[in-house]
Amino acid sequence: NNPLIRAIVGLDPNDPLGDEELKVAQSFISQKVLVGLYDEMQPTLALWEQYFGWYVGDTILPVQACHDMVEEVVKAESFGVSRNYAATDPEAFNLLLASNRMDRIIFDFAKTLFWKQKAIIEKVLKQKANEAA
Repeated sequence: NNPLIRAIVGLDPNDPLGDEELKVAQSFISQKVLVGLYDEMQPTLALWEQYFGWYVGDTILPVQACHDMVEEVVKAESFGVSRNYAATDPEAFNLLLASNRMDRIIFDFAKTLFWKQKAIIEKVLKQKANEAA
């Protein structure tokens, strides 16, 4: 259960898992991870480009076409993940959620962090552009 948080904090499947490990995982993600979201592929790619200073230019393909290609490849290899599993199989969803409660907390934390990181990066880039002008 909770393979995501266990991988982040380095725990084996049978090791005890509690609130302290959750705090460690959240701290690690906050300090070491530039979050990307599958459900927000286009904003994720734009965020990464801004953060890392990537710009492919429009010489070969327009940037949006590159984004679309990446999104197509990622989604093609996602093994048919349902976006609305709770509606597809509510009983199984609730069982999964119950046995992976901390992973869900980490996932929600990462989603919130994604939007915060995006806002910070955009603010810093705007400040740099204003200083350069």
